Amino acid sequence: MVQVIRQLEPNAPALFLRFRFSKTGALQFISHLDLLRTLHKGAVRAGLPLWYSKGFHPAPKLIFAAPLSIGVESLCEFLDVRLDGEADPAAALAAMQSNFTEELQIEDAYYPQTPFTQLAWLCYRIVYASPGVTAETADRCRAVLSQPTIPVQKRSKEGRETVVDIRPKIGAAEISAGEGTLRISCRLAGNPSDFLNPEIFMKALLGERTSDARTLMSERLSICRTEALRQDLTPFR
Repeated sequence: MVQVIRQLEPNAPALFLRFRFSKTGALQFISHLDLLRTLHKGAVRAGLPLWYSKGFHPAPKLIFAAPLSIGVESLCEFLDVRLDGEADPAAALAAMQSNFTEELQIEDAYYPQTPFTQLAWLCYRIVYASPGVTAETADRCRAVLSQPTIPVQKRSKEGRETVVDIRPKIGAAEISAGEGTLRISCRLAGNPSDFLNPEIFMKALLGERTSDARTLMSERLSICRTEALRQDLTPFR
């Protein structure tokens, strides 16, 4: 159990403890809702002094920094947990680490000084395996990135199709290809209000042949989020 250093007063400002964690291997296929439940249960087992909403169905407040699609691994996820009392971050880290497997690792815990709105960029390592990939595939992808605009179709929450230029959302990309494998290291917009999904980025690079997400996954698309950065490209924490 994590010892409470100081109990908060009823009208005290909200206190959040931030956890940095990785989600790899088979857990890349867990849904966001299941991940939320898993981390909540881990926090309860760790004895964190969780804050709960009032009413008939009290709920904890857990906030993630950026969306992570099913099938995407990550080495740099961030979770803010609202507390009802102050706890030692080192003790909270140790208690949380004891609850999970190697595929869900809690890497750090601290009281944040930086809001999630200052997360500007997310870096990815992408591997696309397909028999049709050659060195020319990499050249075609570089040609797409050299264009002043990269329009893609996106569906709004209301179901309407809109065209969005994703070129300003692409910070950098390094592309290489061997027989049957395309490798990309890229930096994409990561702010919650200006987020670029790496699967949409890949669809734009590869063209109509892989415009359907199911085709991408069936042709062995592997994506791993590797780093989170601020606007000035310093590490986000």
